[in-house]
Amino acid sequence: MRSIVPLRARLLLGVLGATLVVVYAVIPAAAAPLTLVVTRTADTADGVCDADCSLREAVSAANANPGPDTIIVPAGTYTLTLAPTPEDENADGDLDVRAALTITGAGAPATTIVAASGDRVFHALATAVLTISGITLRGTGEAPGGGGGILVEPGATLTLQDSVVRDGRATRGGGIEVLGDGVNPASASATIERVTFTGNRAASLGGALSVFNGGSATLTNVTMTGNSAGNSGGGISVSRDQALASPPVSVATLNNVTITGNTADDDRNDIGEGGGVSVRVDSLVINQLNLRNTIISDNADRSPSPANVNPDCFGILNSLGYNLIHRVTEPGCTILGTLTGNLTGNSARPAALLDNGGPTPTVALLSGSPAIDTGDPAVGSSCAVTDQRGITRPIDGNGDGLAACDMGAFENPPPGPADLALALIDSPDPVEPGATLTYSAIVTNAGPGAAGSVQIQFTPPPGATGIQTGGAGWTCTVATTVSCIRGALGVASVAPVLTITLVVPPGSGTITASAIVSSSQPDPQSSNNTATASTFRGRRSTWIPLVTRP
Repeated sequence: MRSIVPLRARLLLGVLGATLVVVYAVIPAAAAPLTLVVTRTADTADGVCDADCSLREAVSAANANPGPDTIIVPAGTYTLTLAPTPEDENADGDLDVRAALTITGAGAPATTIVAASGDRVFHALATAVLTISGITLRGTGEAPGGGGGILVEPGATLTLQDSVVRDGRATRGGGIEVLGDGVNPASASATIERVTFTGNRAASLGGALSVFNGGSATLTNVTMTGNSAGNSGGGISVSRDQALASPPVSVATLNNVTITGNTADDDRNDIGEGGGVSVRVDSLVINQLNLRNTIISDNADRSPSPANVNPDCFGILNSLGYNLIHRVTEPGCTILGTLTGNLTGNSARPAALLDNGGPTPTVALLSGSPAIDTGDPAVGSSCAVTDQRGITRPIDGNGDGLAACDMGAFENPPPGPADLALALIDSPDPVEPGATLTYSAIVTNAGPGAAGSVQIQFTPPPGATGIQTGGAGWTCTVATTVSCIRGALGVASVAPVLTITLVVPPGSGTITASAIVSSSQPDPQSSNNTATASTFRGRRSTWIPLVTRP
């Protein structure tokens, strides 16, 4: 739209004998939102996002456009390879975001972004309103300062959904740091939903998440497991810079969150505490960790001095009710607030991190867990209406006829029986000594209930070597036997094939392998839980017909 010099001004110019000049003042139109599609996995930066568009080029194009933009990242692995330098213009290293931007992947199992060595994946700068969904963010080395996966700077806002943050390394916030400005509360904020943090490490505070210097974070249906800190908060640290004279309050609010298997003081130097969570409280400020329907269980503190050990929590926790906190070690950990429905002193009996269905891996609850059906009965207003997988709450997980929410991010299935069956197929047969033999284990569930924590125990032929395993969702340990576990298996479902390869031992004759399948549910038909495969071992013989001359 244009603005033209008013008529009175033009007439005045004519009266004065001046040359009539019509001046146009161009008013820029509002920029239209862009939808950018990444077309290549390589990390290039030629300044243009067209038919040949890298993820970095798409972010740069969005930063240059004032409108709220969207980037579509198809399935694939996008490794950031431009070596980092001290810059925040998205030229190299991490992806610097300055605008309102939504980044959507094809799902966490399908779309992965790998950080450049020595940097993080995303850096949300002061003007960023960043939304990320359906992506795995993976670190590769020590990022500078905070946030091994994502750093949320003062003034920025992050929303992270249906994603995995893994293997990040940083001083604070091995996975994510929400960094306030040290003056104003909630000066940086994050909303994290249906996300799994695993394998992240902070040299100082917050193995998975650090909320620091007035930052604010809200977590719903989040799993944190296998993270660690050199000092405090193997899962979460809520803290501040001790040098601040008038510090703001840092706040993290958790609803239906599972924090298990994390470690504080992993360097064992007796500095650090709170394997699950740590909240720094002093005379100047009481930082806040608000908990509802949350599990903090089976974490570790590696401090060598027994008096310093706080495996699950450290500091003051503000309970909003219905939490399971395994070990509350006084005076290190104190729980205040609404204590209704809280459980302490017992493990939540968490399972391993597995693909239990849904957009991200989760930690199920083993049979008999005290967290099953003991969450807040107020669904929607307190207990999240779905779990991390998107399963509708509540479910009668303990079989008492009353459906109630579980604590934590995973809503356990009903404890009904599940009829599992196992088939074991060998290939090739016959096979020569020293050759590779592959077994395929196929598990089905005829119901009538879902099977939780499906496990296969495989016994190889005697003398077999070089045993290796594979298969989507299976986690295996190889010893004298092979133990493999995966998550739940629904009714009328077939699990992804588990493959076991080995080198055939020397000798001749038939060799035999066997396997047995089980789950956390009772099995009404155990006769089909075991399978064997017998393979003829020996060199192939060639049959030559006897031809007689007439």
